[in-house]
Amino acid sequence: MGAALMMLAACGHSWEESEEEGLRRLSDSLRTDGGGRIAVTFEVLGGETAFAAVAQADPLRTNLPGLEGPDGVLYTSDTESVRLVTNAGFVSPVSVLAWPILDEHGALAEGRYALDIGTLAAEQLAYEQGDVEVDVWIKSDPDFSSGGIDARVVWNDGLEDRVDPATMDAAFEVWAEIYAAHGLTVHRLDDLVWDGPTLGQPGTTFGSWLAMSGEGPTRVINLVLVETIEDLPQAFGLAGGIPGPVGASGSSGVLVSYGLAAGTDGALSEAETRILGETLAHETGHYLGLFHPVEIGWDRWDSLGDTPECGGEADCEGLFADNLMFPYPVCNIRDCTPQNVVTDAQGRGMNRHPLAD
Repeated sequence: MGAALMMLAACGHSWEESEEEGLRRLSDSLRTDGGGRIAVTFEVLGGETAFAAVAQADPLRTNLPGLEGPDGVLYTSDTESVRLVTNAGFVSPVSVLAWPILDEHGALAEGRYALDIGTLAAEQLAYEQGDVEVDVWIKSDPDFSSGGIDARVVWNDGLEDRVDPATMDAAFEVWAEIYAAHGLTVHRLDDLVWDGPTLGQPGTTFGSWLAMSGEGPTRVINLVLVETIEDLPQAFGLAGGIPGPVGASGSSGVLVSYGLAAGTDGALSEAETRILGETLAHETGHYLGLFHPVEIGWDRWDSLGDTPECGGEADCEGLFADNLMFPYPVCNIRDCTPQNVVTDAQGRGMNRHPLAD
């Protein structure tokens, strides 16, 4: 659908509206047209400053390829771009488009917005008519330089019986110190011991993630600790989206490999505890909308103004080895470089997400 035509073509319907934990929520169950697309409109009110639109479908997949605002086209998906802004246009069981994303997007304007939604066949990845659940979570937060986020540990794989609680406390302290430098306070809520079906990668075990994230608060980041991440044994963590969803969904949370952080002896040293804390902060950074400053391959970069372009491993490590969002730990035979630097634009980006109050 051409973005310029989206507002005119958008369907008229009534959202179910509610207030949840300081957010205005608009919800609807929709069915896309024969081409697997639908455009819907919603209103942003005066004083509202940011929103996250969440579309989810199972067993179909979704994407959010376009957004139009009161003054015209705001976003059109370009999955081939070397400048990364959002994963909303990529195909996923749960798609999220948060707005605004970058400083240059400016303040959220009052008025009508039109959101382009797609449903796709899981195997062929071709647009196909289907049902999709849509939520728009809108916050009124005049200050993107400070805020707070709620997080909870979700124990899986029986790890709650093997991990020293003091270890997790120390890892949270590492995370909290990193975020505090940019005005984000991390609040740890009570842990959840998940005794339901195994939580694989976000989105792949859709029903399990939906059920788990439906237990407890809406405005929370679920940190699911497992021994190793299924099919990604060398990954320290995996976020449920860039950005991730608000509320219950098939990918509401981040997956963290405790086993990889702990190493072969299964116990965390001081350095390993720091890496675990940095992993919690890094994956939550993705969930709040941050990309790596540069992707491995050195040919794709984030779109922030204060993370300069680099080229090649040595150049990029020289610039970003200590940045929280660098794609891997930078280590020598003695130790690893602390990755605790967050740029001003990265900090503001995280604060814009509706999960940050």
